[in-house]
Amino acid sequence: MEQISADDARKNFAELLNEVRYQGKHVMITRRGKPVAKLVPLSDEDLKDDDSPAA
Repeated sequence: MEQISADDARKNFAELLNEVRYQGKHVMITRRGKPVAKLVPLSDEDLKDDDSPAA
């Protein structure tokens, strides 16, 4: 799994999203060397869950 700093993720966010979406990459975002978030592609099942109208 690729690791990237929060600062680098911010600077290259559009490119990072494309890599996750189209290449299926999983990316760990770190701050000061510690993991703070994980960016992963959505599955078809995840998308089905979000089709309901907002309350």
